[in-house]
Amino acid sequence: MLNHRVKTNWICAVTTCFSIMGTVAYRVIVMNAGFAIKIPLIIALNIALNSYLISLYGIME
Repeated sequence: MLNHRVKTNWICAVTTCFSIMGTVAYRVIVMNAGFAIKIPLIIALNIALNSYLISLYGIME
């Protein structure tokens, strides 16, 4: 039971970090007027990272 809680807390911490980094990255890109240029790169990175992490950890409820 404790191991499951530790794993769940770790996954929540990682997803929170990614969420915060995404918000900060969005603001930096908009501030530097590079939104139209960098968005395809961000989309590709997001799809690759999501597919890797979902295949590694699965979708947990």
